[in-house]
Amino acid sequence: MRWWQASARWLATVRHLAPGQVWCRGARLLRRRWDSAVGRRLCLTHRPALAAVQPLLAGLTEVAEPGPWTDEVRAACGRAEAAARLEFSFLNVTARYATQPDWQDATQSRLWRYHLHGFEYAMDLLVWHHAGGAPAAYAAFRRLAESWIEGNARVGGDGWHPYTVSLRLVQWLHAAYGFAPELDRDPEFRARWLAALYDQARFLRANLEFDVRGNHLLENLRALAWAGLCFQGSEARSWFEAAVRHWRKEQAEQILEDGGHFERNPGYHVVVLRLLLELATFCRRNQHPCAAEIEPGVERAARFLKSLLAPELKLPLLKDTTVDGAQAAESVLAAAALCMGQAQLKASASFGLYPLLLFGRQGWAQYESWPTQPVEADTGVLPQSGFYILRDVRRRDHLVWDAGDVCPDYLPAHAHADMFSYELVVAGLRVVVDSGVYEYAPGAWRDYFRSTRAHNTVEIGGEDQSEVWHSFRVGRRARPTPVSIRRVQDAYLLEASHNGYRHLPGKVQHRRAILWRPGAWWVIADHVLGHGQVPARSLLHFHPACTVKEVANSIWSVQRDDVTVWVTAMGHSTSELTAGQTEPRLQGWYSERFGVLTKNPTLTLGAEHTAPYALAYGIAPDRGLTLARSDRGGVLVGAGDWSYPLD
Repeated sequence: MRWWQASARWLATVRHLAPGQVWCRGARLLRRRWDSAVGRRLCLTHRPALAAVQPLLAGLTEVAEPGPWTDEVRAACGRAEAAARLEFSFLNVTARYATQPDWQDATQSRLWRYHLHGFEYAMDLLVWHHAGGAPAAYAAFRRLAESWIEGNARVGGDGWHPYTVSLRLVQWLHAAYGFAPELDRDPEFRARWLAALYDQARFLRANLEFDVRGNHLLENLRALAWAGLCFQGSEARSWFEAAVRHWRKEQAEQILEDGGHFERNPGYHVVVLRLLLELATFCRRNQHPCAAEIEPGVERAARFLKSLLAPELKLPLLKDTTVDGAQAAESVLAAAALCMGQAQLKASASFGLYPLLLFGRQGWAQYESWPTQPVEADTGVLPQSGFYILRDVRRRDHLVWDAGDVCPDYLPAHAHADMFSYELVVAGLRVVVDSGVYEYAPGAWRDYFRSTRAHNTVEIGGEDQSEVWHSFRVGRRARPTPVSIRRVQDAYLLEASHNGYRHLPGKVQHRRAILWRPGAWWVIADHVLGHGQVPARSLLHFHPACTVKEVANSIWSVQRDDVTVWVTAMGHSTSELTAGQTEPRLQGWYSERFGVLTKNPTLTLGAEHTAPYALAYGIAPDRGLTLARSDRGGVLVGAGDWSYPLD
């Protein structure tokens, strides 16, 4: 890339930033350099006093009692024992240390080190402690906390990033109450450790991530509010008041009218819902009226999540979503139902460790008394987030179409070039899948998983719809039109277009139509609009467990377990079935967990015609679906005596 092209891409990226973001980033950089220049160190001279609060983890003392959470308790104890041995597994990468963790371990990714510094394994140690490993669990926590204080005494590095400070503050405050008897018998360590905790809260107050915003800022504010509630004194009260003031503004912006988080990322939506319900629950238990302001956001976000979940209660892997997040979506949804006391939010009978920790066996009894209430509507329309859901509850079919903006203008970190991509579950099994996310580090794999060709949409001219680059940046962005949804005979028709290829010769546009006949089939029709010769590729990514075979010209069978569907295509001039390709470019790779790559069958339908033209494919449980060119150059869909032109 030449210098003027790189400059244009940079300008296209930064022009969306708000002035306040630029100012805050500059101020944070200056503070960081000043701290480094003066050699600022962790202050251990404070003598803060903890307040008498009702802890969030009300069910911690009940984890040893048998229940549906037993397997999760056993797994948490196993992770805690590993941490006690200085063995840590994050992002499917394990590191073992001899005498103490290497807090600046250069052999690991930055995100891996964030997990190490975030101390989320303190929760596992608390579970182990109350499940029968009391002395060893506290000893391990004390050793790790002392090691962190000694290894990060100088302010700087990953351990002093506001995000990791936020994670660690909350976990250490959980430990302050969960290990209270042990800490009272260990006054020298307790005083030193609380002083370190207090100083980190002071640091966070001065370094809130107003430059990044989004879920990072919510993590900051949740932690600051936690510290403000848990410590005594006027300074702590000022932290809480500031956190609530900023939270009020951020919640109003970040939780959209349809309940989705404004980053439009299912995985981070679960993270944000967890932050909302934990802060609301903690404040309510401690008689703070701000809980009433947070709870409407909890309800809307929980309803959104319930609508989005597929029949097996898993998230679609759209954008930077993985299946191995901190908490399973159904556990967070169960906790949200109890937080709000709303039976209609119950999506399954499953009740895991997370809701037990927050609400105890009493919460479990209430949850069990509620009937499971699956979503019954054929369609789910989440217009502000841009997700459109076609579901057949009886047959357990579920299609999620992503037709919204790629990201908030000023926050592109987790955006992909995936306009109009979708995931499809047939009879409860994932058949058409998003490729997922492998890593956040810049490089070929990050580029691939964010690219248009890694999604179930159309790539035109060999380019991405949106200019995704580096790890978290986006220059030129595709903009969608509003989605039209209507009934056509006994089917549903969804249509929209985007301008992500407007910069190409011929003023190219992509319009996609999805036609769904419940219980029968799905048709995806793509219109390439503009003029001149325009090359296009339509991509279909299948789950790795699928076997895909071409059985006739333009017809493929797709089998997963006992489910078989047929893909029938038209309008293409070439077709290619690949899996695990590395040359001439990456294709056919799937990663539902960080750091884990799996080959998956990927069908590429290529065309290069004079625009405007159409290409399409249908997915059906039999071979009775036909596609042909309509009189107006579109797609004529036929099935028995059923027909409709998609022009």
